Amino acid sequence: MKPIFFPFTYISRPVAETLSNLFGKIVVYQPSQQKLPETMEELSQSGMLDIRVPVIKDKNILNAMLKECRAWINLHQGNKGMVKEFFKTHKDTIPFFNDSLTPQIKADIKKRSEGNQQEIKPDFLLSAILFLHIAQEFDMQNWEINNGLLMIENMEKNLIENLKGESSVLLNNIEKRTSTTDDPGDYMIKDRIKAWSLIMQYDHDISGLFITNSKAAFNYFINKTPKAKNIYKCNSIPADKNCIQKTEKWRNNLVKHLETLAENPWQDSTDEISKESDIIECNEKVSMTFSLVPGETPYDFFSRCAGIKPHKDIEITEDIRFKNTLLGLIEFN
Repeated sequence: MKPIFFPFTYISRPVAETLSNLFGKIVVYQPSQQKLPETMEELSQSGMLDIRVPVIKDKNILNAMLKECRAWINLHQGNKGMVKEFFKTHKDTIPFFNDSLTPQIKADIKKRSEGNQQEIKPDFLLSAILFLHIAQEFDMQNWEINNGLLMIENMEKNLIENLKGESSVLLNNIEKRTSTTDDPGDYMIKDRIKAWSLIMQYDHDISGLFITNSKAAFNYFINKTPKAKNIYKCNSIPADKNCIQKTEKWRNNLVKHLETLAENPWQDSTDEISKESDIIECNEKVSMTFSLVPGETPYDFFSRCAGIKPHKDIEITEDIRFKNTLLGLIEFN
């Protein structure tokens, strides 16, 4: 059972490596067959990621629409022209799930004033793909900027540590800044989930386990699901590559236990996942929380939370296998 990363199509190297150390290969959806971000291509080639494109759209049409979307963003962002800034400041004005998606973008970009345009019917799946591409650019820019800031803060930290009499106050301030991360799930989470869930419906090889590093995304689904059961929480799971051999037995048991929970009707079992990993010495540890949604298959669960209709044109043989849906949240300590 391969975990599926949600509800994002971009995953950073540290998150991918940590999840791979814990679970093996991780599934990450892509909006289209366009070229992968360089880091993700490397992670895919190394065997850490299983890259999937559930929906195939006409490449020429998609490229043209993406070009117009980026031009539309540049037009509204002014001289900055950054997807990151636009995504944060125009969160209520991006017309991705608006019936007039294509006409509005074309009108804004080409300044058409004639009323002779042919009416274009909305394609909500194409809208979702376009949105996920823009969101992916935002997430990538967000990660690169935050990572750059952390590097600068580490340089400041090293410098201050070598200065006499100033380290205590200034160093504490830097550590506080360093400990906070920018959660991409804080931006347009409803639209992200709707778009991601739309393409997820087309995956024929679904999983029962979905993993995220976004607390905002995880909480969104939990808040939508009062019947969700918290089945496991551990604040010190070894995630360092050097600890893999020490934790192999525990990790295999964890995955087997989760798979059993996903495949069988929920009986409010009192069986606990072993916390043997707590006593293992390791340089890097993470926190993991797992919640189970009883009686809802992954397709039904995500479509309900996203407010969309389940896709009916695919054979959901794998979905029948999973009686419940498992959600996992990874947090870096």
